[in-house]
Amino acid sequence: MLWIAALLLLAQFLIRVHHITILDPYLDESYHISRASIVWHFDSNPGRFAHGKVLLYYWLGLFQAAPSAVLFTSRAAIALFSLITGASIFQIGRYLHNARAGALALLLYAILPLAVFYESMAMADPFAAGFAALVAWRSLVFARRPSWREGALLGVLIALASFAKLTLALIPVLPVLAALLYAPPSVLRNRTIWLRTYIPPLVLAAGIVVIVWLPLLLPAYFARNSASPFVLVNSTNVRTSGPVAASVEGYGREALSLVADFTSGAMLIAGPLIVAAWLLVGRDRARERHVLFLAIWLLASVGLVIGAATLVSSRYFVPAAAPAVLLVACAATALAERPGVQRWAGAGAAAVIAVWGVLFVAPFLHASWQDPHALPLRSTNYNEYLSGWISGDDAIRSLAQQIDQIDPPPSRIYASYTLCDLLYFYSPQPVQCFAPMPPPDTLRDRVNQELGPGDTAYFIAYDEDNGQIDPPEVGADLVGWYERPHTNRPIWLWHIWPNASPPPPPPLPPPGNIDLVPGF
Repeated sequence: MLWIAALLLLAQFLIRVHHITILDPYLDESYHISRASIVWHFDSNPGRFAHGKVLLYYWLGLFQAAPSAVLFTSRAAIALFSLITGASIFQIGRYLHNARAGALALLLYAILPLAVFYESMAMADPFAAGFAALVAWRSLVFARRPSWREGALLGVLIALASFAKLTLALIPVLPVLAALLYAPPSVLRNRTIWLRTYIPPLVLAAGIVVIVWLPLLLPAYFARNSASPFVLVNSTNVRTSGPVAASVEGYGREALSLVADFTSGAMLIAGPLIVAAWLLVGRDRARERHVLFLAIWLLASVGLVIGAATLVSSRYFVPAAAPAVLLVACAATALAERPGVQRWAGAGAAAVIAVWGVLFVAPFLHASWQDPHALPLRSTNYNEYLSGWISGDDAIRSLAQQIDQIDPPPSRIYASYTLCDLLYFYSPQPVQCFAPMPPPDTLRDRVNQELGPGDTAYFIAYDEDNGQIDPPEVGADLVGWYERPHTNRPIWLWHIWPNASPPPPPPLPPPGNIDLVPGF
């Protein structure tokens, strides 16, 4: 069965890297890659820009490349790391049931569109999912073979998981839960023996987590009231008010709708039904322990997100994919291995999975490889990854071609917030960012301070930002305009100069490469 697992892992990787750059870059990928490009310089404590994802930057930093190749190397780095998640899923399936269940779980994960889509992007959630799976696996090992070594290993893995993404702060519950569910019966019957056996290694694990975090927590504490406090958490995405129950209910309902784009609504119903059928046929203490462990793992993966986040995004639920496929795989395998009605139930589960694979997974994968805009994404999923609102598209590609053809190269290129970061993937030209948008006096002051006689500069803005070039102290000519194919948010390219100086003639690329607005 190990060779089957190896082949499945190879297939998992190939599915993710096939045409991996066909989807235009998403804004958050540019943030992650830009931070990764400096983190190995060791000239600043990463807690200053961590945003709860510090370990991701060190991983992506190992795969830095030229702007033209960095999207491929960074996305491939996450696809490569996904093999850790897949291997852990196989091992956990073997521990909880048998190798067949592990192989089926790995197969489901390898083709699950939720995992495939996000593990083909340079994002933090699929990276963190690998560490959560490792913690779950070693928790099961620890429960059956408690030792100081296993406690230390758990401490390291839990620390790494929290460094990968702080939303996994509930994952430390897994080793404690495993010790309560899977300790030998003789130990469980005697509370004193259980405490002596499990508590010291768990305390060691907790101590290691604290020690690993101190290099970030101590400087962050002392810098809390300074001019440059640490950014350990993205505070704009943390809920601070409102009734908790109503917020959680609303968040969960919207999140389920978004996750359904990557799993299908039918499988969101069929999966729990397969698990329920497994639970309802006869009584089995071991089976109930397995379901409880996997269910708690799933909840621990997304509990903080549902309870505290303000932004609803399907990517936050990638760490829950591993326990979800394990639940379905263990249930379907167990049912198929039993005689009579249970075997028929297992055959039904297998048929449901096969139909789902043919009718939903295959078209989804084909679209993701050939035409991402044909993917069945709606609402926030569409706006984030396909609309061009905060992602790249052909308009930005054409804009990059235009500024690359300017000869001689301009002295300065300025861009408003989102465009600046996305342009990194399309053009080697250095672009100076305004964050979030340049007030008129800032643009005026930058132009007056940084441009000398004969210098040329350009300002790139979305349609709604064009007020930035209105002040009389800044001269401007519109030299390019790009309609966005999927959103009403055109891009404008302005040639700018200090109004106190005579305007220099703009160096334009050859005719036919500029899409001018009629009348200009």
